[in-house]
Amino acid sequence: MYDPILLAVDGSELAERALPHAVALARQFGARLLLVRVVPPVVQPLGVEPGFSPASGYAQVIEAESAAARAYVAHLAQRLQQDGITVEALTPLGEPAASILEVAAERGAGLIVMATHGRSGLSRLVFGSVAERVLREASVPLLLVRARPSSTSNS
Repeated sequence: MYDPILLAVDGSELAERALPHAVALARQFGARLLLVRVVPPVVQPLGVEPGFSPASGYAQVIEAESAAARAYVAHLAQRLQQDGITVEALTPLGEPAASILEVAAERGAGLIVMATHGRSGLSRLVFGSVAERVLREASVPLLLVRARPSSTSNS
């Protein structure tokens, strides 16, 4: 019914709050998880050091970001596989919402699970909302988990 389930993460603790929900659904429906961490394109750096090539600098930044994303999803996938969940880890390069939607379509995802960071005001205007765009454009059901930062109380 929902096989596979696409779980979108961005490397943040807030995004990982959707993880238990995706795992519970995968178990309930016997579904595989597509663990997706999109590597967004970065602004090409300007050559500020002598001998610095913007093109090679850009490629180095992208490769470093891609390597970090691969390591992150591999670590999450290993944890999930130890818990008996079938996982495929993907790290596409691109704009996050568009890439999530593209992977969902290409892999035939039956459900997308992701956290919303709950941005509003200026931060939402500046950073946009990946969750909102996926919600508007997804052709499959979407489970949004409202992620809130942990409150540390000294009482």
